[in-house]
Amino acid sequence: MTKEVVMVPRNKRLFIAFVFGILLISCDAGLVFEENRPLENAVWRASEPQSFSFEILDTVSPHNLYVNIRNGDDYPYMNIFLFVEIKFPNGKTASDTLECVLADSHGKWLGSGLGAIHDNRILYRKNTSFPVPGQYEVQIAQAMRNEELASVYDVGLRIARISP
Repeated sequence: MTKEVVMVPRNKRLFIAFVFGILLISCDAGLVFEENRPLENAVWRASEPQSFSFEILDTVSPHNLYVNIRNGDDYPYMNIFLFVEIKFPNGKTASDTLECVLADSHGKWLGSGLGAIHDNRILYRKNTSFPVPGQYEVQIAQAMRNEELASVYDVGLRIARISP
């Protein structure tokens, strides 16, 4: 018994790839900003906060703000405390302390990922509107008791518009 090979025309393959790409983009249509910063040697020093700048023009729609943390299996704690400061375009600032739980009470790592690295997206602010249009800056610093925090690979910020 012989198998018949069906050839898909080149333009049809391009069309399928195009549709698939549009579907991927549309799944994240509310994304306003996302940036992840790798940390040198997977060590986060308390003296090296990570800063993220972005422009907001929409002062009406609510947004969710997330902190992204990528840690390894050998991260020594179940959580990480952060100092988060938002600088508004008008010069005002808002500061928060945020606890990010990275493992459950049994020590099982949370988040997604394969192998020894785990990606966590922690909700920082829910249903938040930006009061002033313009350039914002968010600074995230680790607030643990160690000056150097090992096995933290990346730190990031994500802002997503909430769909009505």
